Amino acid sequence: RLSHLPQLVSVALTNAAGAREARPFLHLSGPAFLRMSRLGGRPPHLWEGILRSNRAAVERALGDFIRETGRLRASLGGGPSVHFRRAARLRARLVSGARGRGPLR
Repeated sequence: RLSHLPQLVSVALTNAAGAREARPFLHLSGPAFLRMSRLGGRPPHLWEGILRSNRAAVERALGDFIRETGRLRASLGGGPSVHFRRAARLRARLVSGARGRGPLR
């Protein structure tokens, strides 16, 4: 379910950065943006079939992502640090699982 989400997030991020009002500032983007936008440059014909055949799972993953970005957006006035701390904990568990300590649960 999550395996296709990075591709879609990269496409959306790249397209948002290319929007008319953001385009003049693209030259200010740093290496993190370049890394995040890398998947946005993949050939669309490769993804059309993948997304079509996995549509239900992809829609669920996108829905989860949209809900999470909504929560992050809603927290901007009061401080989004809780979201950053939760992401840091999950990322640390993911990295330690990748080092042979088992899957993230």
